[in-house]
Amino acid sequence: MLKLKKKIKLSNILEKVEVGSESKEIIKMLDNYHSNPKAHVIGVTGPPGVGKSSLINNLIKNIRKNKRSVGIIAIDPSSTESGGALLG
Repeated sequence: MLKLKKKIKLSNILEKVEVGSESKEIIKMLDNYHSNPKAHVIGVTGPPGVGKSSLINNLIKNIRKNKRSVGIIAIDPSSTESGGALLG
């Protein structure tokens, strides 16, 4: 039951991202949601073509190989239309 509640909370956070809520509000919600000290949060930035996606794909493969779960939120803050796009 606890896992279901956490998934629901995370879906609320993702909904805020999709509708374009303020970044500060989303970060606060993520901070409140993140209560598992065994979890790791990383950020990957850099110019186009330097291998960010390749790095992330290799990280995912290694994590899954070790029978662990992984979640990715990919955002393009340079989107001129929305000011930031959630990538799928």
